[in-house]
Amino acid sequence: MDATRATRGARERRALRYTSPRGSMSPRLGLATICAALAVYAPAAAAATMKVTVDPTVVHRHQTYAITISGRYHSRYQRGTPYLLAFIQYSGSLCWPTATAEYSLPVSDWSWLTYPQHAVTHTSFKDVYYEQARTRYGNRRICAYLYAAKVTPQTTAKPILRAGAPYSEVQ
Repeated sequence: MDATRATRGARERRALRYTSPRGSMSPRLGLATICAALAVYAPAAAAATMKVTVDPTVVHRHQTYAITISGRYHSRYQRGTPYLLAFIQYSGSLCWPTATAEYSLPVSDWSWLTYPQHAVTHTSFKDVYYEQARTRYGNRRICAYLYAAKVTPQTTAKPILRAGAPYSEVQ
């Protein structure tokens, strides 16, 4: 390598090193900048959460089990009172994207857990439902939907949140 190339390479490295007023940018600072930018664009995603649990997850005939639907939403992003709908799905497959799609399944494939729709009046909520296992065995799933307003079976509205939890009824 000749002297001209070595000198030019050293100058370019110095120029790159001194482009920032504080010297080179640290990886931590760069990551913090990216995280801050993402936080500005994602307030609605962090504004609401919902979780469904079934205890115990394996239930026997005539045994009582608890279904807990808990969550929170930020009133800043929600106008009016949201409504909760929940289904017991007998097939055990994944929850459908909307309560309307769930409702359109054959009546033998589901039953209401919350009917009529339950108004969620506090930004933080926790509802516990007690059910008793019957004689219909197999995998099940609880599907819960939180809507911005009351919905009908024909609605085209998308839920604010949806969550589900599997469980099994055995002999």
